[in-house]
Amino acid sequence: MEGAVATPPRDGAWNEFAKDVAAMANTRGGLLVYGVADDKTLKGIDADAVDDRQYAQWLRNHVRPFLTGVTYEVMQAADQSAAVLVVEVAASEFAPHSVTGTAARDKQQNAFVVPFRDGDHTAWMEEHQIARTYRDRFASQERHDRALAKAWNATHELLVDPLGDDAWLVVAAQPVRPLSRLTPEINRQDVERILEQTLADTVGLRNESHSDVMVLRHLGTQRLNARIGLRSWVVSNAVAAADVDQLRPTYLQLGYEGALTFAVNVSTRTLNEEPEPGLLVVNSDVVEVAMSEVVSLARALARHLHHDSPIGVHAGISDPRGITHRYVCAVPNGFGRFEVPRTSRRPRRIQPWTTELVPSDPPDTDRVVAEQLSAAMLNQFGVQSRLYL
Repeated sequence: MEGAVATPPRDGAWNEFAKDVAAMANTRGGLLVYGVADDKTLKGIDADAVDDRQYAQWLRNHVRPFLTGVTYEVMQAADQSAAVLVVEVAASEFAPHSVTGTAARDKQQNAFVVPFRDGDHTAWMEEHQIARTYRDRFASQERHDRALAKAWNATHELLVDPLGDDAWLVVAAQPVRPLSRLTPEINRQDVERILEQTLADTVGLRNESHSDVMVLRHLGTQRLNARIGLRSWVVSNAVAAADVDQLRPTYLQLGYEGALTFAVNVSTRTLNEEPEPGLLVVNSDVVEVAMSEVVSLARALARHLHHDSPIGVHAGISDPRGITHRYVCAVPNGFGRFEVPRTSRRPRRIQPWTTELVPSDPPDTDRVVAEQLSAAMLNQFGVQSRLYL
């Protein structure tokens, strides 16, 4: 396109910018360069007129479902004589995306089409192409769900003693859309900064009764000494240091591709006396705070890696001894101690829960996601989550 970015739609016209972006997302992703003519000569654009908020608003208004993974960058020629706008569009995990507009014959009738990229121009999908794209979407979602479950199971097997007396809360989170291969790998200093940012963000998400409960603090000096893993960094006190340092066993793995696994022992040092034989104790405070920290952690990692892909989050409480024992939930009694309410349920198994976090959503949505995860675990005991009460 010569000179400038597409203009907003008028009656009976499609928003060309939204159409081209949706076509890229429906195909394999790619780059849209504005300011270069069809014959590849540099025409340039008015860099001061570039408004990525306006472009994002066009996408919100005209593309369904909502499209993420679009970035904007103004690039100057080497001699500063001209500038171009480069729009990077990731292949979408939610394709097919349709574009809404106004029908040419009836200005009051909304219409939609599904564009795709065919070489260097945009075309419209036929019905069989739309059906195939939906099949691809569902298959991709199945692959992501399997990968999420695999990560959760691997952490569970690593940490949970099949004959132990403790329950573990295990959470796995992975971007739905794979990150660009050009995404730089995180290093040990990055891990330290991400953890500190997470702790700072989490403070504003909880009520005063949790002010002295910080699960990630139990990693102690290990936060400054992340160890290399398989395309990841591991921060843990769960192998040898926990018993010596009297810290709550905690495990964290941050992957180069934006995935993370987080686990914490939710039983140890909860009740002053030993529980009845056959009972696995779950500390409600630790569950609530861990959920707020893992949501903040997922957002902090996404922010560091500059990705806005939706993040699938899968949480569950370990089942070390199958159905031979029951779980009980211990809650604060208001006097600095924990007790098991007589009216609470004692389930044999805790059902896992899966939800989604979208990094491009306002930060306030972190509260909603953390509350969903916390309530999903505690409500199974008949206990209300107090995360934001």
